[in-house]
Amino acid sequence: MEPNAAMADFRTVRDFELRCRELLPPPVFENLFGQYGDPEWTALTSNIAAFQSIKLRPRVLTGARHRSLRTSVLGVDVDLPVLVGPTGSVDALDVGGQLPSLRGAGAAGTISVNPCLSEAPLREVAEQARGPFWAQVWIFEDRMVTEYLVEQAEAVGAAAVVVTVSNAGAPYWRTDRGGPRPPTWGSYRNLPAAALDGYPHGRTPTRRELNLSVDAGATWADIDRLRASTSLPLVVKGIQTAEDAELAAAHGVAGVVVSNHGGRFLQATRGTIESLPEVVAAVGDEVEVYVDGGIRQGTDVLVALALGARAVLIGRPALWGLIAGGEAGVERVLGILAYELDAAMGLCGVHDVRAVPRELVHA
Repeated sequence: MEPNAAMADFRTVRDFELRCRELLPPPVFENLFGQYGDPEWTALTSNIAAFQSIKLRPRVLTGARHRSLRTSVLGVDVDLPVLVGPTGSVDALDVGGQLPSLRGAGAAGTISVNPCLSEAPLREVAEQARGPFWAQVWIFEDRMVTEYLVEQAEAVGAAAVVVTVSNAGAPYWRTDRGGPRPPTWGSYRNLPAAALDGYPHGRTPTRRELNLSVDAGATWADIDRLRASTSLPLVVKGIQTAEDAELAAAHGVAGVVVSNHGGRFLQATRGTIESLPEVVAAVGDEVEVYVDGGIRQGTDVLVALALGARAVLIGRPALWGLIAGGEAGVERVLGILAYELDAAMGLCGVHDVRAVPRELVHA
């Protein structure tokens, strides 16, 4: 498998990150992707460091000339086990930015999760999708907003609903040491008008204000209500422990994403790849398990598969591709990860992403 020929100067995900650093003012880059200028803001770097600490045990002479990257997620076939996760704030830089990301993922043969705070409403997402897509929802204090989003997802043909719960608490932000935090604005046309009412001067809210409207009092009973309200499979994003994984299975969800919200909220958490094995062990074959956070190269994907993930989700890398090259940039990032994953499989003697042995990873 060869990398996509477009944007040939970009050979690694890191190349896209460096290009974005050139394109964006430092405070904006730090706000969207960095550690907010704070050396104690460590959860992001913990995600990356956790992957770097894991070593492979390659096998040889297995006849792995022909390799398959194809798998399925919730019964939908994809060309590679890498999905584009829900990401916000990009519309502050590029109105409609979610649509090129959606198209880039579709061109690469995989699924994109449309973010709750999308500039594009789900009906436009459905019109421009090049394949199946998932829809993210938050559990807002006003449950009618959440219910509206789920209803829209089913009405326009989304393949699943992703309920993000890692922001259902008391988020905190520190003052940026690298400069003032730029506000992230948007019209958030994916939300119903009721969700945008009540803010001063007739303006739409900032992303931070909408974050604060997520209900810290949400419980598993909310998951039960959402599951009962739709025929779509429900995926809960933000699981980090075996205990919560078991509860997710008990409450009938179809999938969970091991995620610490990209390291943007709660600090002092483990890297997500460190949390993955206990989640997989807790749910067995009852629930599909995915993981995000810190994935920067194909070997990271291979490690996650060996530890039991069905697929991985990427956030920052997809946004770097989007900002640097639009739709083609997203497709290129996915193509690089696919190429690196395929090469790593060959060098490790692995034939199929659906059968990566646990023994491939050094315990």
